Amino acid sequence: MHIDGGVAPTPDPQTPDLQTPDPQTPDPQTPDPLWFMVGGHLMLISGIIAIFTLLAELQDRARVADWQLGFIAFVSFVTAVIAQFGLARFADVGYSRIMMIVGVLLVAVGLVWFAFADTLWQLIAARAISGFGIGTWEPAAKGEILSQKREDVGRRLGLFASATTAGIVVGPLIAAAVFEITGSLAAPFLAFAVLCLTMIPVLLRMPLANRVSDDRERPRMFALLRRRNVLRSAALAAAVILPVGMYEVVWSPLMKDLGASTWLIGVSLAAYGIPFLVVAPFGGAIGDRFGATTVAFRSAAGMVVVVAVMGFMKTPLMLMIVGVGEAIFNAIAQPNAHAAMSQATSPEEQASGQGLASGAGQITAGAMTMLAAALYDQGGQTVVFVSTAALTALVLGLAWMIAPVSEAALTD
Repeated sequence: MHIDGGVAPTPDPQTPDLQTPDPQTPDPQTPDPLWFMVGGHLMLISGIIAIFTLLAELQDRARVADWQLGFIAFVSFVTAVIAQFGLARFADVGYSRIMMIVGVLLVAVGLVWFAFADTLWQLIAARAISGFGIGTWEPAAKGEILSQKREDVGRRLGLFASATTAGIVVGPLIAAAVFEITGSLAAPFLAFAVLCLTMIPVLLRMPLANRVSDDRERPRMFALLRRRNVLRSAALAAAVILPVGMYEVVWSPLMKDLGASTWLIGVSLAAYGIPFLVVAPFGGAIGDRFGATTVAFRSAAGMVVVVAVMGFMKTPLMLMIVGVGEAIFNAIAQPNAHAAMSQATSPEEQASGQGLASGAGQITAGAMTMLAAALYDQGGQTVVFVSTAALTALVLGLAWMIAPVSEAALTD
């Protein structure tokens, strides 16, 4: 069995090497679900992210203090992790359709609750429900797009990652437009809820590859972590997502402190999101060609350097320009970290593996949302960016220590 660059690694004595399982032969009766899953994911993320455009209005309506806003963001990470770790394995034994439908319904319920929430606990509850919904949907959707056509796993996961970023860019713009046109705070959330619900009739009819079978053993999520390649891939995914938690709480206040206007802050978010959106599928394809693990390590290392450099950019324009470089490295690293997990798990464990990878990323990003605000408040821009780069490098180093990629593989 061979990995990155065709070099045979030292076998893991604890478990069989599952890094390059043979691709399954596509069933001609099962249409490729890739584009529906990508479009559906974009729609769900757009709805969930709409809250950030309207957060100030929601804060006024619910009389929420500034220091309480972190709880609203953090709870979504927590419930998404619970869903991914607890439910992803069920998609591998044929329950992906049910999981995706339940995920869509929960996101819609969360959005409707946001439309009418007028207290802090209601905002937290709505965010918790929608976070659990996306955590239920995502591993099942990824499991379906990886279930048969695994020879281009990086490209497919790159497209899925692009959908996430597209939702982050598009969702706030749509929410702002609907709010301005209608003058109603509830209207954007209700509109996104209706759009999400339109996915359910398609999910009910769509032929899916993962079918229920009593003969298939249900994967044990945490038992997968006994394999070094799986544990390494989870650590890789955690490393590349970690800076996102910092950006979520620091970017807008930092740009404002540097003198950026509100419209320039919006432009800066697009300047980050658009390169990611374009590069991620190509970044995944690079991993298909040269080895997902190798490419993930290299691009993540480049990302660490750029994040540290961003701590010394003292004008909004320079921060934006360097941020584009970080977006490019991240767009290559993210799909390849998840592709490495796909290669480290068998065809019957794809959703479980993706749940582990996504959950690990949610944990580090969620922890960073809580830490970054304090670092920025106490130490400012340089401290928070350099600290984020150091923590990312630490997690990346742990991934390497768990299961190094051979030098020969790195040079192929």
